[in-house]
Amino acid sequence: MQFKSVNPATGQLVRTFEEISDRDLELALGTAHKAYETDWRLRPVAERARIVSRAAAILREKADEYAGYLTLEMGKRIAESHSEVAMSAAARN
Repeated sequence: MQFKSVNPATGQLVRTFEEISDRDLELALGTAHKAYETDWRLRPVAERARIVSRAAAILREKADEYAGYLTLEMGKRIAESHSEVAMSAAARN
């Protein structure tokens, strides 16, 4: 079964995604977990903070692009999409 992304405003197909097997999903999750255990969690907090801050800066730099995706795939008004991108870039945990 394919998963489809459809523009809710026009009904136009944006993209299709092939279903993956349970095994492929488990492999992907295992790879991500291994990267966390052997790399990310071992980095100093200050280094992780720099990386996350850079990701936030990229979100801000490409806000128009990312807001466009939200509008295209979810039907949000562009101003709402921009607000959501800004909120994501500002999030800190």
